[in-house]
Amino acid sequence: MNNLRGKKLLILGGVQLACSVIKLAQQNGIYTIVVDYNEDSPAKRIADKSYLVSTTDVDGIVELCKEEGIDGVFTSYIESMLPYCCIICERLKLPFYATLEQIKITSNKKSFKELCRKNEVPVIEDFNINIDDELFNVDYPVFTKPVDNSGARGMTICKNAEELKIGYQKALEFSKSKEILVEKYMDESSECVNIDYLIIDGEFYLVGVGDKSVYRTVNCTTPITSSVIYPSKFLEEYICDLNEKVITMFQTIGIRNGYIFIEAFHDKNGFHFYEMGFRIGGGQYYVMNSQVTHVNFMEMLIRYSLTGHMLPEDKFSLKLSPDLSSKCCGLVILLSVGEIASIDGLDEILALKDVVDFTQMLFVGDVLQQSDVGTLRQAFARVYIVSKSNESLKDAISKIYTLLRINNPLGENLIIKNC
Repeated sequence: MNNLRGKKLLILGGVQLACSVIKLAQQNGIYTIVVDYNEDSPAKRIADKSYLVSTTDVDGIVELCKEEGIDGVFTSYIESMLPYCCIICERLKLPFYATLEQIKITSNKKSFKELCRKNEVPVIEDFNINIDDELFNVDYPVFTKPVDNSGARGMTICKNAEELKIGYQKALEFSKSKEILVEKYMDESSECVNIDYLIIDGEFYLVGVGDKSVYRTVNCTTPITSSVIYPSKFLEEYICDLNEKVITMFQTIGIRNGYIFIEAFHDKNGFHFYEMGFRIGGGQYYVMNSQVTHVNFMEMLIRYSLTGHMLPEDKFSLKLSPDLSSKCCGLVILLSVGEIASIDGLDEILALKDVVDFTQMLFVGDVLQQSDVGTLRQAFARVYIVSKSNESLKDAISKIYTLLRINNPLGENLIIKNC
């Protein structure tokens, strides 16, 4: 990142995924400071410095930044941190790629779908209901979820009125705004698609379209991501049917820099959007893309936080395309309920030539509860794979599941094989 050496970056939230931000910054000579309310957050263990300050304590963080001489404030992965980061940057007159209004629209599932409808971008059908009614005018099954939460929390598949009432209440518990969406449930006949955009000085780059596989349990628990493979078989269709329309949509709310990921379904009627993030998501597509294109999106966002520019002063020619020359897979290792007593095979997996990175979220001693089923808390790790062909990708995934074993105290393997 050349001219960033010696600058100070404050990161809001020390979650496991934030470790990748810390490592990338430190590799480029940036001094890192992490703040949150946890004494032993994973990112705090590797940061240059840390403070026990809540990420919602705007006044406290502003004063801390002044005392430390902070050059930039950054957050990613955690949607709820975006507005606080934006306000802190405004107070300190530091750059932040999003405005509060843009965050409000893009982080709220209902507002995002309204934006899509205004711009004739297709979305999943949803239903207005009165929860006090005995009968609901909906086509079952439906999907209930809070408009303002992520990580698959508070979501339920409902097959009848009684289940709808239960799912509605569950979604309410996870919603700060107490707003709920009741959507048509997209079953196995539809496929999941992830769409990624990089934005630099008002120029939109479609950098990825991927096919997402999900794990569904027999008791109809909320589907959860098990892998995303790029490029998608629907890539050409998306470029032809929606790309320009989606870019125009985001331009109407003034987005000029940053990173966007969109989640959608695809069926016989085409694409149906349902939510997005104005940030790099937990799937960390940039990790794999950078291995192919040698352009690092996270590095750009860190640079923007410190300088107000996505690119260095000696700007280089960007050659970005969603039609990658390699097959990329973000593989999510999911676990069933139980305690992790031992882990075997990690070193062997990291030694595989197609494995380019590995992010572990659960460790020996961690316990997966029944209440975690159907949420991203089922994810033991994310394995990032870049292969030359479909065949070598399949071979790498097979080797990973053969080598890795997560044992409970009885010696039973907790891994759910879904690929």
